[in-house]
Amino acid sequence: MTGVTGRLLSLGDVAALLVETSPTGTISRQTADAITRRKGFPDPVTRTAAGRLWDEEQVRAWIAEHRRPPEAPPDTGPLR
Repeated sequence: MTGVTGRLLSLGDVAALLVETSPTGTISRQTADAITRRKGFPDPVTRTAAGRLWDEEQVRAWIAEHRRPPEAPPDTGPLR
């Protein structure tokens, strides 16, 4: 596991980080799995019987570069 700088993340952990960039506020494990298989997503640093594990810092850097947080709804002013 050379080059690991952060803690190790499971697919569920990656999904939890991706939720912050989801317009619906949810990311399924299936969607997270598809994102982790995209070209350019960090390679897992290891594989276990439970699945692939990624370096947290690499995943956070990828998210910061490739995903945008959902836009805040427009301010409609005070409620009346």
